[in-house]
Amino acid sequence: MGKYFLTVLSILFAVLIVDIEQANSSQTAREKIAESEKKEIVEVLQGYEELFSSFFTYDAKQVEANAAKLASKVNGLKSAMIKKNLKSAQEKLAEIKSVKERDANNQNLHLVSLSLIYLVNKYDIGSEYNVYACPMVQKKWIQNSTKLARVTNPYDPRMPNCGNQVTEY
Repeated sequence: MGKYFLTVLSILFAVLIVDIEQANSSQTAREKIAESEKKEIVEVLQGYEELFSSFFTYDAKQVEANAAKLASKVNGLKSAMIKKNLKSAQEKLAEIKSVKERDANNQNLHLVSLSLIYLVNKYDIGSEYNVYACPMVQKKWIQNSTKLARVTNPYDPRMPNCGNQVTEY
């Protein structure tokens, strides 16, 4: 019985190690893309940073203005592939309005974030941008880890540092 238990335990441990290694390698194995496409994604993420930042002071007019600026950047993309991946983000950016409740704008920011998270996880754009998540509000976002070392949650002003870094590029 003891030998059988140790064998099963060592097999389970080996499977767990393989699962962890596969999860880590899939996180870092991002596709290489053309430098021009990488530059476009980073420019969109820089616009996203402005929108993201405006959720901390939450001046509704500034939030709407930054959403419109980001929508304009997305609209001006040359890469059809990136533009296609950000189609739903473009629609949600248009729904971020100063007259809407913050919760509605938070949800739209979250949906924009999910589109950008897909790009950050799929394509190698460098190590500046990482994915973050907050289990309390059940939302994700992207944060420039080189500028903001601490978790900075844009969704709930009562919990500005709630959440964790999900990726480490």
